[in-house]
Amino acid sequence: MKDPIIVIGTGPVGLRFVAEARKHLPGTQIKLFGNEPWTPYNRVKLSSLLANDLGWDELKSHEWSSIEADDAVTPFLNCAILDIDAANKTVTDVTGIVHKYSELILAVGSRPYIPNIPGKDLSGVYSFRDMNDVQALLARTVRARHVCVLGGGLLGLETAKALRKFNTQITVVQRANHLMNNQLDEVAGLMLQQSVEHMSINVECGQGVIEILGEERVEAIKLQDGKVIDCDTVVFAAGIVPNKELAFNYGINVGRAIKVDHHLRTNQPNVYAIGECAEYQNVTYGLVAPGFEQAAVLAAFLSGQPAAYLGSTTATELKVVGEQVFSVGEVEKPRRPRTDEWVYQDGETYRKIVIESGKIIGAQAIGQWSESRRVQEHIVAGRAIWPWHLWKFKQTGELFSNSDSGVMDWPDEALVCQCMAVPKSSILGCVNAFQDCSQAKVSAETGAGTVCGSCKPLIAELCGSQNTQATEYWKPLLQTSLASLIFSFLLIFIPAIAVAQSVQDFSLEVLWIDPLYKQISGFTLLTLSIFLAIVSLRKRIKKFQWLSFPAWRVIHSSLAIVALFALLLHSGLSFGVNLNQALMISFVATAVLGIALGSVISLEHKLSISQAKVLRKASLWGHILAVWPLPVLLSFHIVSVYYF
Repeated sequence: MKDPIIVIGTGPVGLRFVAEARKHLPGTQIKLFGNEPWTPYNRVKLSSLLANDLGWDELKSHEWSSIEADDAVTPFLNCAILDIDAANKTVTDVTGIVHKYSELILAVGSRPYIPNIPGKDLSGVYSFRDMNDVQALLARTVRARHVCVLGGGLLGLETAKALRKFNTQITVVQRANHLMNNQLDEVAGLMLQQSVEHMSINVECGQGVIEILGEERVEAIKLQDGKVIDCDTVVFAAGIVPNKELAFNYGINVGRAIKVDHHLRTNQPNVYAIGECAEYQNVTYGLVAPGFEQAAVLAAFLSGQPAAYLGSTTATELKVVGEQVFSVGEVEKPRRPRTDEWVYQDGETYRKIVIESGKIIGAQAIGQWSESRRVQEHIVAGRAIWPWHLWKFKQTGELFSNSDSGVMDWPDEALVCQCMAVPKSSILGCVNAFQDCSQAKVSAETGAGTVCGSCKPLIAELCGSQNTQATEYWKPLLQTSLASLIFSFLLIFIPAIAVAQSVQDFSLEVLWIDPLYKQISGFTLLTLSIFLAIVSLRKRIKKFQWLSFPAWRVIHSSLAIVALFALLLHSGLSFGVNLNQALMISFVATAVLGIALGSVISLEHKLSISQAKVLRKASLWGHILAVWPLPVLLSFHIVSVYYF
């Protein structure tokens, strides 16, 4: 029989590889080794456990129960691997037992970075990385009065927030000039700092710690500028160091971490590395999502598929100390040609996108941003962004219209859950496989939403009906659209009225011959056109709350009927020549495409989502493009009439 696959590491990436291997290589024997005594747990939620927001049962790994129940997987908890013999394809565990392998997967993760400063070995100095650290800090919080957290990144801020719940004085010390400097620019970092300080957490930026003071226990820390801060506890949360020693000691190439190629292979045959311990093209990822991508690629590659890892776009979307923070890709404008950055700021909301050659390469936000996942998908897929998107972003902070920003419009391969690397297609497959499929069922089957939870609204949307719900007032909208269509047909297909038709003593011909009547109908048409433009802005004015937008949509459609009737009276059903002809064509084209848009909106609940999306987008942009020439043509028409 073939020797088993051996996986070293029971962290989230190691478990994800085992789960992927069970799908791609069913029945293959797997041995899983971990050096912790705990049942595998979700490290992302350790700060919630420290803050007593979660219990141990809620921290257990999503994938562990199914892995543990699989007879093909043999777990060895609290059993470290001490030796690798790549030539003979064996490993030796801490008890001295030798295990043969067919493939060896190193998912050994990382450990906290502890700078070599005086006093780091004093009592009262802690790190925050694993369950042992949490146990030690929970015991310490009873006595701690002032805790200094060294590190103003994501981990440091989450640590500070968790410890603050025990009414402990907290100071965060950040060597960089602003918080989360790897994910945010200076403006966003300063805004985040204000939120942190509002929680009664002190922040010291731009100063590193050069010494921890005390005889046997921590008494204070000393900063680079000479400032001394009294404290009794110090927590290091200033980054990570990849665990590469095991690989280095046994002939595996390392740099900052274990070097791998696009198939996650090391320089030793049948030995691979994934997660925080792996270095691909001089890049080591400190987030869990790239490790999940690597695990999926490696499992597929080992099953014979032509899978390759080409790097990851790192993204952060979490509620940090109560403030919603989003960051993906390059957060500062790179020093390369054809790059630009666009910023929107309004009160406590800050958003920035970095554009290169018409594509988004980075984005960040402070405050809730409903389009963050859509922006992330654009970056990963390399989709183009257009000038009208940028203009809209500059004005409103939003890039996309409501009709194309929903998760239902995303490509099937787009990742809905970044943490667990779950694409839209997997969630829809689960929804279609189970009747009355709930969000909880999707999370249980796919793991989506079980880590940070920021994708839960997207999962809920995908769990809904596969057809769009009927829009409010869809019947009046359809009726007014059909009425507008009738007037449009009159203008297009009925010949111009050239003879007088008397009604008692009044001739209809007077309406388009007499200058007074022409002015009345003309200015009526102009007024109605202005009202139509104003009503169409209802959606853009967020503070205007009178009547719902669907109601104003019906009002817009009703005004269009009156405008078409006024156009009929003003023109006598004649398209005219030259400028008048161009103006009439523009009016009628705007009306016809508006009718098409109204009809699609009113009937989209009877269409599939893909059909509704295509038809609505085409009619919307057609209507908008037809409107653009109207102001210019109308202005020339009025000036020419009065001039001549």
